[in-house]
Amino acid sequence: MSEVNPAAEADIMTIRAALNRWAGPMQRLDAEGKKREIDEREELIDALLRLLAVSRGALVLKAAPPVRAVDVERVLSCFRRLSLMGGATPAAIATYCEQLAAGDDNELAHRADPLLLRYVLTFHRDETRAWFAARDEARLRYVCERADLAGIRAWFEKMSVRKGELPKDACQYLRLILLKLWNCRMGDLETLAFEQAVLEVRLFDTMGWENTRMFCALLRRIGGGNLPAFGAYLGEEDIREALALHETLNDAEQRAHFRALAMVHDPKLLGELERAVFANAVHFEAMAEQAAAAESAANEARAAEQAAQAAADRARETPVKTSRLRRFFGMSGNAG
Repeated sequence: MSEVNPAAEADIMTIRAALNRWAGPMQRLDAEGKKREIDEREELIDALLRLLAVSRGALVLKAAPPVRAVDVERVLSCFRRLSLMGGATPAAIATYCEQLAAGDDNELAHRADPLLLRYVLTFHRDETRAWFAARDEARLRYVCERADLAGIRAWFEKMSVRKGELPKDACQYLRLILLKLWNCRMGDLETLAFEQAVLEVRLFDTMGWENTRMFCALLRRIGGGNLPAFGAYLGEEDIREALALHETLNDAEQRAHFRALAMVHDPKLLGELERAVFANAVHFEAMAEQAAAAESAANEARAAEQAAQAAADRARETPVKTSRLRRFFGMSGNAG
């Protein structure tokens, strides 16, 4: 008889309790409907346990902390949103995260984010990856890795002009690029995050800002003093949550970091960042409109030029035809 792991049992109980609280009481009263709802909940639990297995399997140096109900509820909310956006199933999302996180050896992140919310938030379709690969995504990685601020902004300016062509999950794919660079501790993460926030605001307005802010705040709560990026995206509630998280992880160094951060944190900074993002989004929108107007004017000018050229060609042909007719009739008159 195999020995039961008490920690694993406790995690499963936490996941089930959080799911039942999140989903509420059973809605279907007939036997068939109730079975279908039970199966749906089991599908969610299976996906969550697959995510947990990835992070647990990556831990070598330190013991695994218990799963928190708040982590379960956040991932479940993302599952629902991704389902509404594009019909993604929990199983498909779990498979995606398993593949991407398989080589992730960031133990700090695996302990702080055991259900891989950071990867769930990057879920995208294969077609989206192919779309960016065909549009010089390698250039974005290159300029980010070399902290080329002007290069990053130029790349996003090109994408802004193509706003209408962007895949619906484009921002999720761009988050993956940010996550990979963050994991490697390389590149101009702040500029990349800012430009992504501007693009998301242009696409989704306030919801776009909240999406970027939530993702960057998550990475900062996880990384703390070891990966000190995205501090401007933190609100006071984020700092309190980070303290609670690292209390659970029993990480004295990270608790000290966030206590010190709480003492010097300026709540106005987040508002200033938000205003800057929206101001740049408006600027890019105006630039895009000007570019579209200029392209439209250029197209109209080309069409007018082509029409004038065609009229000139017709005018040159007309005298030739007239002279031929005159010669014909003249010859006919002489013959008469």
